[in-house]
Amino acid sequence: MRAKGERLTETPDQSDTSNGPSRRLGRPFWFLWSGMSLSNLGDGVALIALPWVTSQLYPDPLAVSAVAAAGRLPWLVFSLPVGVMLDRVSRLTVLQLANYTRIGLWALIAVLLLTGHATLPVLVVVAFTMGATEVLFDTGAEAYLPTVVHRDGLATGYGHLRASEIVAGDFAGRPIGGALLGFGMAVPFAVTALSTSVIAGLLAYLRRVAPSDRPDRTGTVERSHVLADLAAGLGMVWRERVLRTLAEASVLISVLFGGMLGIQVLYAQVVLGTDAFALAVLLTVSAGGAVVGSQLAGRVLVGARVAPGLLGCLVCFAASTAGLGFTGHYWLAVVLFAVAAGAVAFFNVGVLALRQDATPEEFRGRVGSVFRLLQWGLSAVGMLLGGAAAQVAEAYWDESTALRLPFLVAGVAYGAYLLLFGFRLYRDTARHHGQTQRPTDERSD
Repeated sequence: MRAKGERLTETPDQSDTSNGPSRRLGRPFWFLWSGMSLSNLGDGVALIALPWVTSQLYPDPLAVSAVAAAGRLPWLVFSLPVGVMLDRVSRLTVLQLANYTRIGLWALIAVLLLTGHATLPVLVVVAFTMGATEVLFDTGAEAYLPTVVHRDGLATGYGHLRASEIVAGDFAGRPIGGALLGFGMAVPFAVTALSTSVIAGLLAYLRRVAPSDRPDRTGTVERSHVLADLAAGLGMVWRERVLRTLAEASVLISVLFGGMLGIQVLYAQVVLGTDAFALAVLLTVSAGGAVVGSQLAGRVLVGARVAPGLLGCLVCFAASTAGLGFTGHYWLAVVLFAVAAGAVAFFNVGVLALRQDATPEEFRGRVGSVFRLLQWGLSAVGMLLGGAAAQVAEAYWDESTALRLPFLVAGVAYGAYLLLFGFRLYRDTARHHGQTQRPTDERSD
């Protein structure tokens, strides 16, 4: 990041977006933001359309969870390699290649559905490839932002990108996807292929007016150096007690929440009796819970309230997931899903703040990548496990009971974790807060 910043400050005129990043969010940024918003809109449509189509063609818990896991698996496989690649090639070129691939995938799945050739292996491959392009596009857009925005405006720029991710992907994309499914299974994919084509024009505009983002090739980085850096990041997480404790809690919540998400569509259909639009409403309200949870975290997780705040949100997660295992009432399930999503968002914000505080500056990128793998990548493992558990349970119980099992397991497992290791989580986070506050208090005296 430092090298990137130094290179950008060498542009002749920082106030002119044609020569360098602007201190204000000028036209190039809003073209990037528009492309990112359309991309997130497509992600939101895919999030509901692909699992729904799979459940209609293959009404099997393992099949549905396999497609859902395939879409999340690239975050586990490609997060670190993509981060390395983006420091070596033009980020705008990566965005363009990812976008062209997405257009082709959307069009392909629409044609396959219309012709009756959308087999389960095809759906899995499409979901995995779409997830890979999501990793490329979303990570690349964030890395590209300093090319069109001055460093003084980066916080505002990143804030707008994050807001578009939630609003376009969750609040808009999911209901639109549910509504388009009412016109036919191929319709959401055909419409999104057309909307994604608009992004190609936005990126082409950036290619003409934004400064070059080609990497400086005056030096080279050997493969061994990259691997050594990755190993050092993993070692930092393992050696630092508070990071290791947060990583353990993150792994468990990621796998358990992923197990719920992997069969969420079938759970909504069979247990709650929803149609596509009702599912979209459930997913949208859940996204709203995540927004509320992330906003509450910024207000609650302050000072000595960090440790009890994290412990409290995990209690809410355990209680809400267990409740989903017992209820069959639609609106109660909507509330419980929102509480669970809010608890996960609250926890993730707390983990981010603590790990940033506990990690030396030179390790923050690598430690952040490790936690992204744990929080996003391992959810794919959870999705597969949740689908497999429901599949096995169907041999002993009815389908409705089998689909409740991953939710009951999540509630019991996290309840057990809190009983066995909750004190350690509280102790390590509170101890870290005390260590970081003590020098400040001594200086104030």
